[in-house]
Amino acid sequence: MYNNSKKIRNSISFYQFVLPALLAYTLFFLIPLIGGLIFSFTDWNGISKELNFVGLKNYISIFTEDSRFVSSLMTTLKLTISFVIIVNVLALFVAILLDTDLIKSKKRKHFYRGIVFVPHSISLIIVAFIWQFTFTKVYSNLVNELGLTFLDISWFQNGSTALVTVLIAMIWQSIGYYMVVYIAGLQTIDPNLVEAAELDGATGIKKLVYLTLPLIVPSMVVNLFVSITTGFKSFDIVFQMTLGGPNNATNVVALNIYQEAFLTQKLGYGSAKAIILCIVVIILTYFQLKFFKSREVEM
Repeated sequence: MYNNSKKIRNSISFYQFVLPALLAYTLFFLIPLIGGLIFSFTDWNGISKELNFVGLKNYISIFTEDSRFVSSLMTTLKLTISFVIIVNVLALFVAILLDTDLIKSKKRKHFYRGIVFVPHSISLIIVAFIWQFTFTKVYSNLVNELGLTFLDISWFQNGSTALVTVLIAMIWQSIGYYMVVYIAGLQTIDPNLVEAAELDGATGIKKLVYLTLPLIVPSMVVNLFVSITTGFKSFDIVFQMTLGGPNNATNVVALNIYQEAFLTQKLGYGSAKAIILCIVVIILTYFQLKFFKSREVEM
C-alpha cells in the first residue's frame, strides 16, 4: 500500500509540473496547427463565415501553378543553408576563443561574452532597422568620408546583395545564442581527457577534430536544430529590410505565406503553404537528429 501511494504521489507531482507546459503547448501550437491543417483543405478567405471544402486543390495549385512559392522555397533554402553554416562556424570559433586560456581574466571573458550576446536580446524588428540604416546611411558616409569604394554598392537594389544584407543581420542578431550553447558544451569536456590528448601529441586542429568536436555533438545538434528552424521561419528581418524585394529576390516562404493569407485574403491557400513548410522542417529535423545521434560520444 505504501509503495502504491508513493507512486501515486510521484505521478501527481510529475503531472503538476508537466501540465502547465503541456497546456501551453496545446494552446499555442497543437490547436493552431490542427486549425491550419483543416483550413488548408478549404477556400476560406479569413473573413467570411462561409468556407468550402476543396480537398487537395490548394496543394495541387501550389506545385503546379504557383511559381512564386517554389521560388520563395528555393530562396529560403539558400538563406537557411548559408545561415546554418556561417553562424555555427563563427559561433564555435568565438566560443573556443572565449573559453580558452588566451584570455586569463574571468571578468574579461564574461565581458566579451556579454558583448557578443547583447544583440540576441534586441527585437528582430529593431535589428532590421539598425542594419537597414547601416547599409543605406552609414556605409554611404564611409564612402564619402574615408573613400571606402568597396562599400559603394546599392545593397537593396540587387537581389544577391539584398539577400546578403538579410543574412548579415540574422547572423549578427543570433550568434550570441549559439556561442553560449557551444561554451556550455565545451565546459562539459573532462579536463583529464584534454590533458591525455595533449600528452599523446594532439594539438591545434587535431585536438579540435578528434577530441573537441566529437564531445560537443549534443551542443551541435541543438544549434543546428535551432538554426535550421530559424532560417526557415525567417520573417521579421526580411519584412522590415527588403519586404521580399527586389523582384522577389528575398521573398522567403514565411513572407510569401503572410502575403497570400492576409494581403490577398486567401487564408486557406496560405494555410496549405504553411503546412508544407512545417512538413519540410519536420523532415529535415528528423534526418538531422538521426545523423547526429549515431555520432554522439558518451562521456
